[in-house]
Amino acid sequence: RGAFGHVVLCRNKLDGRQYAVKRIPVKDKRPSVNDKIL
Repeated sequence: RGAFGHVVLCRNKLDGRQYAVKRIPVKDKRPSVNDKIL
């Protein structure tokens, strides 16, 4: 757990490798905000 979110360990179904993915909560649900993040 960090200042901006938390990290989870995931396994890719296609290649079987493990990856760390940081999940960051976004309070604003407008599509324009999501486009800026991605």
